[in-house]
Amino acid sequence: MNFSLPIESERWKIKPQRFDWKSIGYQFSWTRYGTEENGYSSVFGLGIGFLTGNLEDNIDMKGLDFNIKVGLGMAPISNNLIIAFHFICGLDLKVVEGDISVQTDARHTYKFTHGSAYIDAFFGGDLIIGYHIFESLGIISGVDITTNAYGIGAYYTDLEQKSKVYKMSYLFTGVNITPHIGLFFLF
Repeated sequence: MNFSLPIESERWKIKPQRFDWKSIGYQFSWTRYGTEENGYSSVFGLGIGFLTGNLEDNIDMKGLDFNIKVGLGMAPISNNLIIAFHFICGLDLKVVEGDISVQTDARHTYKFTHGSAYIDAFFGGDLIIGYHIFESLGIISGVDITTNAYGIGAYYTDLEQKSKVYKMSYLFTGVNITPHIGLFFLF
């Protein structure tokens, strides 16, 4: 089990405009690391978390984050101390929503709801450092550094009785830095 702190940024393209989205999340994940005697290493992970962020620094949104990652690499040191690095890729599904209020005059305040559901493919690398505390238990930490290769989804705005949905996409935008720490068990 790992606890991760994803720090992400993207530039969403909604119609002809581009919007900056920055978020930070809190995520728990199950990750399977495998190391062979010849030094090859693999990683497979599933994660679920909560994220909060802002769009263009004025719309606060929060929601859920689901992801899957796979990777191959090397573990040049693999005894009580483990050092490994991997090329990773994966998919990330996010659903976020937020409200803003706009006051037009002293009597009228309008509530706007903004939200998005999107999926993106990412790739990058990770560095893992671990240590065996007991024969079958250890501590592991690391950092994933990735970029969003391609993302697609829907962005919507809702003003009381009126709703609009827009197609959203982005290509090779943003940098994601995800430090993580956890316990590992040997089976």
